[in-house]
Amino acid sequence: ILATAFVLRSGFFLLSPLKDMEYRVEPDRIAISLATGKGFSNPLPCETGPTAWLPPAYPWVLSNIYDFLGYDKEAERAKMLLLLAFISLGLALLPLASTILSGQAFPGILAGWAGALSPFEFVVEAHGREMGLMGLACLVSALLFERRRRQPAVSVRNGAADGLFYGMALLL
Repeated sequence: ILATAFVLRSGFFLLSPLKDMEYRVEPDRIAISLATGKGFSNPLPCETGPTAWLPPAYPWVLSNIYDFLGYDKEAERAKMLLLLAFISLGLALLPLASTILSGQAFPGILAGWAGALSPFEFVVEAHGREMGLMGLACLVSALLFERRRRQPAVSVRNGAADGLFYGMALLL
């Protein structure tokens, strides 16, 4: 599922024209501010100063892409391929999620393949939305929560690991 979803999405994306580089969404603007040394600021088209508009993880990852590749089409392609990898990984995890939540892998396999092959998703994903990373984080959080819920005893080590993961998830 992972390979099929990524190859189909990447192929569709690479064959599609890139979105207008003049219109950037808030995470892109914050990432550009980070890459240019202005810190977490300016999520809007005008100078706004420091911001807490978004959690910092995704703009920080983007800022590294922009810092390395610049702000042109190559950086936009790298950003989209990263997002498509997150989306593909989320689809590949659906069989595991189905097994953990219902005890049966088949619904997850069916959902994973349906998502991997769905042409509508390609069109939505080609617009560069950051939801792939957030969706993946929510899926992994739900799976960890369910796993922990089923365990009768909580240890200090598991509690610390859960706290660390959920803290990191909040940064996404």
